[in-house]
Amino acid sequence: MKTIAAVVVTYNRLGLLKLCLECLQKQRRKLDAIIVVNNGSTDGTTDFLNCAREFKVIHQQNLGGAGGFVAGMKLAYDMGFDWLWLMDDDAFPTPECLYNLTQEDRLTSDAVLAPIVVEGNIIDHLHRGYIDLSRIQFPLQTLTSAKDLTSHGKNIDVSFVSFIGMLTPRAVISKVGFPLSCYFIFHDDVEYSIRIIRGGFRMHLVKNAFIYHKKLSTGEDVIKLQSALSERNPSLVRRSLSQIVQDKRDRYADNAAIDVLSFIGKRNWIRTVMIHRGLSISLARLIFVDLIKALSYLVLSRANGNKILRLYVYSLWQGVTGRFDNDVILALKSKAS
Repeated sequence: MKTIAAVVVTYNRLGLLKLCLECLQKQRRKLDAIIVVNNGSTDGTTDFLNCAREFKVIHQQNLGGAGGFVAGMKLAYDMGFDWLWLMDDDAFPTPECLYNLTQEDRLTSDAVLAPIVVEGNIIDHLHRGYIDLSRIQFPLQTLTSAKDLTSHGKNIDVSFVSFIGMLTPRAVISKVGFPLSCYFIFHDDVEYSIRIIRGGFRMHLVKNAFIYHKKLSTGEDVIKLQSALSERNPSLVRRSLSQIVQDKRDRYADNAAIDVLSFIGKRNWIRTVMIHRGLSISLARLIFVDLIKALSYLVLSRANGNKILRLYVYSLWQGVTGRFDNDVILALKSKAS
């Protein structure tokens, strides 16, 4: 019988982590091990895990989701597990999730398996989709849709699966290695999915397996939900030039509102394109547009203009060159300019 280890990465979300672990322990198809990677939490997570003897625990400094998954996957791989079930601490698989993923002949060494992600009572298509590198877009993946879920067959062939419930065979790691820990957060699963597909493996979205994200739901038949994120088409409202200028003046004026991690995400997106497609006219055009955007914020912003420019430059330069320095970006998280 194939052995399966869950790998959970957590950072300062003890309440969510406890619920995630409870869901894993209640799986109909019992897990052979649960590995928890604690990314330097300061909210009591460390004490909780030190007292929880039923889990295998890694305590480390905060290396982001990417560094956390690499650490947990390496341990599971070295321990000889056949399959690794990856998830964040805010992922809550239904009791039947793993059982349904592993039914029939799904557990083959050449295919990654994934459950449908549900947030509240809505199927969240953001975590499953298709990647076509002939089109450079942000984000790189095209999302699944409600139409995909109503198609014939028990599985859907996809080419992108996030780390919310990715069930990965040992053979994938043996051939393509681990995610890129230097990514820290965002797009590490996109880049890994590209390598998995290029390594000759397949990805299947299993239509009768479900995992909740961020919060549990009381919904019973989620496959019939009609509100798909990818199919929402809000009417576009054309903004005036004065409104655009005002937005640029206000958007980054509050230092606390600046999401530094989003710049890491943009850097990782650029690097993923560089690795798997190279520098193209399409990518150069997008980088140029980003630079113009950065300059406009520098000129118009009521505050923090220099900080925004530095974040843009750091993310673009590191993305193009591959010379990652997470610390220099994260150091700007609470620093005003």
